Amino acid sequence: MNAKMIEELLQNAKEREKAELLEKCKSMLLETDDDGERNRLALILSDHKADGTAEIIIQLLKSEKTAGNRGTLLYALGELDYTEHIDFIFDFILNGKSFEVNMEALRLIKKYLRGTDEETIKKQIPFFVEKITDEMDELNEKMQFLTYAIYGMTHFLEADE
Repeated sequence: MNAKMIEELLQNAKEREKAELLEKCKSMLLETDDDGERNRLALILSDHKADGTAEIIIQLLKSEKTAGNRGTLLYALGELDYTEHIDFIFDFILNGKSFEVNMEALRLIKKYLRGTDEETIKKQIPFFVEKITDEMDELNEKMQFLTYAIYGMTHFLEADE
């Protein structure tokens, strides 16, 4: 059985069959090493808002086996309750390995902020801004060093002439 078969079966399934298929889908999501299949399974579970799916996706996002293929997993979280994992998701804004991952994490953070109370927003935004500012400071220091390294290397070449 694969994601495509489950999706087709879910279209005509009764509630009991649907629940069994979604449980099978969760098991397959955890077990597969195929990135495309994992993404399809995550999206099926997200579309059906299957209980426990957010925790499974978070578990997969923490796994090395999903490195380089996390954008769709983050996207799938968008229809689920991921609020207790907001700090973990925020880290993908700073440490995601692709633009897609960074943007999906930002989309989830913005959705979270739109759906939360004003008091939480007043606490979270300064926290998020401080972390982003700290990251920018570190990147600025690295840029300065790399500029210095380029200068040093080009100056070294000029000294040999």
